[in-house]
Amino acid sequence: MKYFFIIGRHTDLSIAEIEAALKAQKNDNKITDKGPDFVIFECAKPLEYKILINQLGGTIKVGEIVAETPKLSAENLVKFIPDSDKKIYFGFSLHGFQFNLSKLGLETKKILQANGLKVRFVSSKENPLSSVIVQKNHLLDQGAELVLMKTGSMYQIGRTLAVQPFELLSKLDYGRPARDSFSGMLPPKLAQIMLNLSETKPQGLIYDPFCGSGTILQQALVLGYNVMGSDISPKAISDTKTNLGWLEKETGIKAKYSIFLSDITKQSPLGIKINAIVTEPYLGPALKGRESREQIEKSMQNLTRLYRTSLQKFAEWLTPGNFAIMIIPKFQQTKKAWTIDFASISPKSLKVVGHWEYAREGQHVIREIYKIQKV
Repeated sequence: MKYFFIIGRHTDLSIAEIEAALKAQKNDNKITDKGPDFVIFECAKPLEYKILINQLGGTIKVGEIVAETPKLSAENLVKFIPDSDKKIYFGFSLHGFQFNLSKLGLETKKILQANGLKVRFVSSKENPLSSVIVQKNHLLDQGAELVLMKTGSMYQIGRTLAVQPFELLSKLDYGRPARDSFSGMLPPKLAQIMLNLSETKPQGLIYDPFCGSGTILQQALVLGYNVMGSDISPKAISDTKTNLGWLEKETGIKAKYSIFLSDITKQSPLGIKINAIVTEPYLGPALKGRESREQIEKSMQNLTRLYRTSLQKFAEWLTPGNFAIMIIPKFQQTKKAWTIDFASISPKSLKVVGHWEYAREGQHVIREIYKIQKV
């Protein structure tokens, strides 16, 4: 069984997240094809796509591969649009090539109408169709979105099964009562990716020792984990408690969580077993791109000391085999980038098993994401 995943700009990171999620579902898999914004997996078992689409932060759409063909035509595609005595809605999305979608859509519509069906071809000024268009135009429940992907000399025809819960994600991002945009907020989607990379089982205990306004803890609760968070800032602790209280009221989620004030450099042993550490520590002062070399190097020195101590604590708190997912910054200016030598500050008992970058266009601080395992 083959399935496609439409993913965002950070392809390697999204693919690593999918692999971790499939591993957690104990679904053996292998990648058969991939493009600039999609990946196709062959899975040993039927995909639990309804669970996955709500779990994955880096996946926009999930669907099944229904056919492979050397040539696209309306006659080839119409058989994958289900019949109905009600009005049928259908649309196409292209990935990896260009094609006259309007002509293809109208030809497909004519064939369906000739068969006595009531149909509507859903199109957009931009390709591919967004998750919003797919859901709000009933392509999942009253028709089909066919996703057409070019792989070598062949076209893969996929039918979308589910799209990312965009309304919930927007609410969890912009609806929170305590948002600290000045400090640079972690995107909820990235928090979900990091949590999935930790390979923690549901109801496991996730600890974030730099919880900020609680984004990672919030997303962990949404995914069914128990959480513990701490921070050196009283305001951060207050914001986290406010946001998690809001989450309980808005979603009805009932889970165990503990939030406390703490300086990680002076923190005592936790006294409790945790399953994973997932965190974005302090990344330094916000950059405007005009900082001097001396300013940046001083900031890097201070951060290096903080991260070295933090990693020593992680090595104490984690049990062998468990993971920490941690972000550290790369400072980017026009002609130079400053990075921290992670290997030089990490204890020997922590092994790096994954490394990715995450950044939006024009940002001066690139997030470097490390997946670390206690050995």
